[in-house]
Amino acid sequence: MQEFQKKLEAIFSRVKDPEVGLPLSDVGLVERVRISNSSKTLYVIESDMSNPHLCCSVYTSIVRQQILDDLEKELHKEFPDYTVKFIHAGQV
Repeated sequence: MQEFQKKLEAIFSRVKDPEVGLPLSDVGLVERVRISNSSKTLYVIESDMSNPHLCCSVYTSIVRQQILDDLEKELHKEFPDYTVKFIHAGQV
């Protein structure tokens, strides 16, 4: 599990918010990532961006989608045999 955590930390450092240049680990877009080895699925739990403390004008839907697309590409690089599924925090 430590290897999984290290890979996630590296991914979250590489994926940047294109508007402000901050790494994903600093922008609060993703609440957590869960792994299911049995189904070979990575579940990315997105933060509830309706919270005014997490959301600002930078997070337009286009920018948000670009960040999530970049995250998905990086996850597939590190975990090529896994499917990536995005879930909003309110749906968990």
